[in-house]
Amino acid sequence: MQNQDLFVLNPTTNNLLNDGVVEIGSSRDTAGQRVIRHELHTFVCEGEYQRGIHRILDTYLKYLDQPKQPAVWVSGFFGSGKSHLVKMLGFLWENFRFDNGDTARTIKALPTDINDLLTELDRKQTLYGRLAVSGTLKDFPSPDIRYSFLQLFLGALGLPTQYHLFKFVYWAKQEGIYDALKARVEAEGKNFQREYENLFVSTVLAKAILEIKSDFATSEAQVKEYFKLNFKRVESVNRDELLRTIRDEALPLKFGNKIPCTILVLDEVQQFIDRDGGKAIDVQNLAQDLCSQFDGRFLLIGTGQNALSETPFLQPLQDRFSVKVSLSDQDVETVTRKTVLQKKPSVLSELNQVLDGASGEIAQNLSGTDFGYRTEDQITLAADYPILPSTRKFWKRVLQVIDTAGTSGQLRSQLRIIDESVKTVANQPLGCVVPADFVFEQKQQQLLQNALLLNETNNLILERKAKGGDALLEGRILSTVFLIDRLPQDSTGGRVRSDENTIADLLLTDITQPSAQFRQQVKALIAKLVDEKVLMPIGSEFKLQTKIGAEWEQEFTKQATKLGNSGDDRIQQFRRDRFTQFFKEGTKAINILQGISREKRDFTIHTGSDRPATTTQLNVWVRDGWFENEATVLNEIRAEGSEAPLAYVYVRKQRDTDLRTEIIKFLAAQDTIDSKGIPTTPEGEQARHSMETRKATASQAIAELVNTIGRDALVYLAGGNEINRGNLRDNVEEALNALADRQFPDFKAKADYKDWGKALTKALGGDPDALKQTGYDKDPKDHPVAKDLLNFIGTGSQTGRDIRNQFEKAPYGWSRDAIDAMTVILENADLISTPEQSLTQAKLGAAVFKREVHTLTATQKIKLRKLYQEAGLTIKPNEEFAGSNALFQALRQLADRVGGDSPQPEPLSLNDLKALENLDGNERLLQLVEQADTLRANFTTWTKQAAMVADRLPHWQMLTNLLAVAPQSADYAPIRQEADAIRTDRLLLAEPDLVTPLLNRLCDILKTALNNAKQRFNDRFDAEMDTLQNNSYFKGLTPEQKHQILVKHNIVAKPEIKLLDTASLLGQLQKVSLDAWQTKLTALPNQFQSAVDDAVALAAPKARSYTLPKRTLSSQADIDAYLTELKADLEAALAGSSAVILR
Repeated sequence: MQNQDLFVLNPTTNNLLNDGVVEIGSSRDTAGQRVIRHELHTFVCEGEYQRGIHRILDTYLKYLDQPKQPAVWVSGFFGSGKSHLVKMLGFLWENFRFDNGDTARTIKALPTDINDLLTELDRKQTLYGRLAVSGTLKDFPSPDIRYSFLQLFLGALGLPTQYHLFKFVYWAKQEGIYDALKARVEAEGKNFQREYENLFVSTVLAKAILEIKSDFATSEAQVKEYFKLNFKRVESVNRDELLRTIRDEALPLKFGNKIPCTILVLDEVQQFIDRDGGKAIDVQNLAQDLCSQFDGRFLLIGTGQNALSETPFLQPLQDRFSVKVSLSDQDVETVTRKTVLQKKPSVLSELNQVLDGASGEIAQNLSGTDFGYRTEDQITLAADYPILPSTRKFWKRVLQVIDTAGTSGQLRSQLRIIDESVKTVANQPLGCVVPADFVFEQKQQQLLQNALLLNETNNLILERKAKGGDALLEGRILSTVFLIDRLPQDSTGGRVRSDENTIADLLLTDITQPSAQFRQQVKALIAKLVDEKVLMPIGSEFKLQTKIGAEWEQEFTKQATKLGNSGDDRIQQFRRDRFTQFFKEGTKAINILQGISREKRDFTIHTGSDRPATTTQLNVWVRDGWFENEATVLNEIRAEGSEAPLAYVYVRKQRDTDLRTEIIKFLAAQDTIDSKGIPTTPEGEQARHSMETRKATASQAIAELVNTIGRDALVYLAGGNEINRGNLRDNVEEALNALADRQFPDFKAKADYKDWGKALTKALGGDPDALKQTGYDKDPKDHPVAKDLLNFIGTGSQTGRDIRNQFEKAPYGWSRDAIDAMTVILENADLISTPEQSLTQAKLGAAVFKREVHTLTATQKIKLRKLYQEAGLTIKPNEEFAGSNALFQALRQLADRVGGDSPQPEPLSLNDLKALENLDGNERLLQLVEQADTLRANFTTWTKQAAMVADRLPHWQMLTNLLAVAPQSADYAPIRQEADAIRTDRLLLAEPDLVTPLLNRLCDILKTALNNAKQRFNDRFDAEMDTLQNNSYFKGLTPEQKHQILVKHNIVAKPEIKLLDTASLLGQLQKVSLDAWQTKLTALPNQFQSAVDDAVALAAPKARSYTLPKRTLSSQADIDAYLTELKADLEAALAGSSAVILR
């Protein structure tokens, strides 16, 4: 049996009419229908594809006819089948009918649940109609996303996509002339669409309009002008225009008064948005409108590579696109198995027999790597044949690596490659498989385009393959080495190495024959390629060798020799750093919790040569067997004593040669990269990449050696007790637990209580029983923590930070909450005091505490609270000191409001208040009790005075503002004199009030003066207006012309005389002063004369103005001469005009 006999689809024919690439907007002509039929036939409605369609249709039907229809977001990497899914859903939605009568839903059997949903959808579509709109927002590029979408929507309805052309077609249909217009244009031998696309210049169209509607215009030119005015080109539409055009104009042309069941597929939305937050908001707003304005019958679907929550630029869409469909690479593999790889049921038995017989060879292929055979691969072994599991995994990773732009796509790439690969083995016997290096030929051009494959390397491979025979296999060996070299080198253990066995695995073509002979052939040819300097051996692996690569190899050898001879310091420092990293990484998950309160203890891995400090953190001291003798270190550990809070890790010197060799490789590779710098040619970039691969390989080998050596390290406690509980992590953890008790002996005996945090919260709230939260119900001063804390404060003072620092370190190790809680509890009990107000945990560090000598009785505290209450203060128990600060602040604020700049009184003296503030703790509170009556009287008096200032000061400010705009005349001098006296003598609080009466008096005078000025202006305005209205030239103007002249010269209306309050009076005088009103009155005649001149210019455009010359006449002769000159001038002016206007 040949391989081609296995498949449902004959491999020798073209099974991918669309070349594996789905275009969302297919043509619907004969060729396009062939592609659509192919895509429907090959659509695998299983897995996430099936679940996705079910979720979309089910949600749509649930929300149909509801106020809002949720939008759908389909996500998945490039080529995961997003476009295929949404495109097929669109054709299934409209049940596309082919020319031969077939429909989309009959091309291929669909799952029952999908058929049921489509049947229900069909019922709704029978009632409302159906419409499918598919495309991308880039199909119609525009700065306005709404306009791009509208063009897409109009195109789906078979309407003109440009807005102004659609408006013309809509107008013609509304006028009932569309069909007749189309017939007349076509009768002239013209294409109707082409003519209306040239709407503004089409003579045929204009002529046809006049023939149909003779009264439409007087000429063809006038028709075109009408089109230009009424069907203007646009580049954007607003929200209302978009919705109105779709709902009220476009849809009715096709569906009458119904809104059809409509699917709106916008492919590549994420590519459209890219990293533009503005576009994301535009898409969000568009989705909001489409989903909420069409009775729940519009279903919007968007696609992107990422889930909406994965990138900040898509997150604004989450609330709009609430139905999520995510596709995975597993779905891609299902598609390939259900299409080009699908087997006939009748041949599976024979195929499985062949695969069972070759199970050893299959299991051996790439074994020990991430791509090797796994037990679970058995399930798909026959389905994937002739692609081995190792080959599929290898291809998948290679495709990801070489797709540098991230756009070639898994589904489209795998479909195409697998289809082509099956063709190559179709005529071969059963058991002949596709070798893994086949992907190189398929992606060769892409590798060149992406500058991943050098022309030098490509030519070398092509030359070898062209010769045939062993040279062909040599070429395949080179391409395989190239592919392996492209794979990431950061994986551990399962990395694919370019050694002889791996290369042979990837070149294998027949699993039915023993591969030993083939592997020997590959081995011999690799040796030949090494001899020819085409391949370069690196340990057991091989790399491609180029001229530039040889130069880099020489530099590497030089750097390695230099390090081996004189680089011991660097090598040893690098080794130390790697071991330090190993121990820190291996112990970072350890969590040391001490006592019943489970107090967390931080620790550090100390790698220095000096003994670490043991005050706060626990310490594990790493000792290095490369520099220190084990016996000497052990003696030092024993000498520390069994109470010393210190643990040790001793690293024995093992596999020194192997580790040194790999470190030299790593450092030499790094030095080579640094020495060579950034390459400027593709060949140099290839050489640098190879060196980086060598560096990564060495780094991985170093990591494996360090892990092996580090796992054998010995763990000791000071005193010499070895910890050998299990692995390194367990041993270190046990040592650290023992250290906690050694380093903090005063923790369990004094502060190991639960719920210190709750006690702190209660204490900050003033609860006198806060300490009971820890289970301690005796007097707080007797608590061991309180005793130590009071002793530390002593007769001086300590900050909260000092207290914390003292008791957080050895030998105490108390928690921050325990220290803070006891500090606040002692302060509440008046055993210590602080001037800090309203203590919080954030303020505790800076607060200064001292032991309290003075104490207050309960009666005195009651008096204090009463004083605070009368001052309007609410003070919690145990916050009396903070209340004193609030009282002082209140008194200061009152004093600041009473005294100030004239006419306010002089600033009040606060010396007594300052003396009280200088006292601290209970001493201050006792003085407050003694001076309570005085403080109470001051508060009452100052409160009353502050209210008077607040009432009178605005009147004073209004008085001074009005005086500033009043004329400097004798009428206002007495008021100014009185105001100066109030200011000089600070009489704001005088009784009775002196300010308000003076303000009222000034207002009365100013109101009278202002109204009189307005009245004089209005009288003159009325007289001038009567003259203007009776002017013969002005009378002859149109109302519009008259209004324009009046506006131009600011004589449209006269000022209104009305009652004004004080603020309005000030506002008007600040805008136009009394002196300015006189100026306006003087200018009024000139304004009206200018209006007359403008009226003459309009009514008699040929009239000429003449301004009478000004002269001084002292005799009859002067008069005669003036008149003679005037007459001559007037005659000359009249000769050149229709009239002369004297000014």
